[in-house]
Amino acid sequence: MTYRYRLAFTDVDYARLVFSGEYYRWAERAFETWQYESGLPWHVMIDELGLDLASVETRCHYVAPLGFEDEFDVSVGLRDLDEHGFVSDFEIARADDGRLTAHGYLVRRFLHAPPPAAALAVFRAMAERTSVERYDDRVERLERLRRERRAARSAWTV
Repeated sequence: MTYRYRLAFTDVDYARLVFSGEYYRWAERAFETWQYESGLPWHVMIDELGLDLASVETRCHYVAPLGFEDEFDVSVGLRDLDEHGFVSDFEIARADDGRLTAHGYLVRRFLHAPPPAAALAVFRAMAERTSVERYDDRVERLERLRRERRAARSAWTV
């Protein structure tokens, strides 16, 4: 799922640069919105189902900058779901030109395994609707493109 935001003054420092932690906040907000729209708001998950999630590993690869007041899209996905947790991939792209600015993932673990069947059903449905490229696949593809560009440049200099 994809959600649009605008880079706010509170998202940048004095030099108008984005603090790296903001990317995780945006990914978390988009995932929370998707989870809510899928029928599992946090208050239901925690208060009614007694299910807590912890982020145990994160990774973010920064590709291009966001400018002050840029609109950007945050796309999130869900994969590798089992009774212990799942992985949530994310990508952030500028809205005006579609340029990828960052991508990464969060590994989430259920604190009380196994999770209730109702929660698993919602997360399964979310995983089925995922269209975000897996982090490892994207890294591999981007590395391959870099090598090809490097080889093409070196061919011109010989």
